[in-house]
Amino acid sequence: MSLAQRGRLSEEELQQLWQRYWKQRTDADRQRLILHYLWLVRYVLHSLQLPETTLVSEEDLEHTGILGLNEAIERFDPTRGTKFETYAVARIRGAILDELRKLDWLSRTARRKFHAYQKAADELSQETGAEASAEQIRKRLGVSPELYRSYLRAVEAAHAATTLSTPSLPVEEGEEDATDPLEEVPDPNAVEPLERLAREELLAHIMQYLEQLPERKRLVIVLYYYEGLTFREIGELLQLTESRVCQIHAQVLEELRRHLRAHDLT
Repeated sequence: MSLAQRGRLSEEELQQLWQRYWKQRTDADRQRLILHYLWLVRYVLHSLQLPETTLVSEEDLEHTGILGLNEAIERFDPTRGTKFETYAVARIRGAILDELRKLDWLSRTARRKFHAYQKAADELSQETGAEASAEQIRKRLGVSPELYRSYLRAVEAAHAATTLSTPSLPVEEGEEDATDPLEEVPDPNAVEPLERLAREELLAHIMQYLEQLPERKRLVIVLYYYEGLTFREIGELLQLTESRVCQIHAQVLEELRRHLRAHDLT
C-alpha cells in the first residue's frame, strides 16, 4: 500500500479533520490533510502536458506540487463556496508551472541533443545521398555508444511529444463550472510514453548514485522523497537537527547534479 493510500480518510473522518484543523491549525492535522489529498498532486502531474523537463526530475515536481497543496490547505476558505479539490488543483497547477519556468535548463539539454542529432543526420544524408546509419551519426556526433543512447532517447522523446495530446485543466480559483474536471481522474500508476522513454537512463544513474551514498545521506533522501517525511520528522528519527537534515539534503542534491552533469544528463 502506498503512502498516499495509507493517508486516505473516510468522508466522516475528513470532515472531522477539517473542522479540527480550522479551529486549531496544528502541523499534525495539516500533514494528515496533505496525505489525504496527495492524489491531487499526481492528478495534476498526469493531466498537465509536461515536456522533457518533467522527465528529468519528477520527484522535484511532485515536491513542488505538495508545496502548492500545503498552501491550498492553509489558505482555503470554505465560506466562498468553492470545493477544496477545485481550489487545490489550481494552486498545485500554478506551483508546478512556476517551477517549470525556473527549470527550463532541463529541457534545453534534451532539445540540444535532439537538434545535434538532426543536424548530424541531415549533413550525412546530404553528403552521401542516402539515409545515415546509426553508427555514422554517432561518429559524426563524436560521442561514445553509451552517450549516443541518450541522444536516441531525446529523439524518441521529441517524436513522442508531438503525438501526445493531454487536456489542460480549465480550473481557476473561485471558478464555478458545470463540469468537474476531477470526475475523470487518470490512473496514477499509468506511465506516459514520453516519461517512459526518457526516464530509464536517468533513473539508472540516480539509483547508482544513491546506492553509493553513505547510509545517513541515503536515509535522508529516501525518507524525504519516498516516505514523505518532513525535515523535522527525519531529524527526530536520525537524531539530527532540522537544519542539519536540510543541509544534508541540499548537499546530496548538489552532488547528484554534478554526477548527472558528468554523464551529460543535465
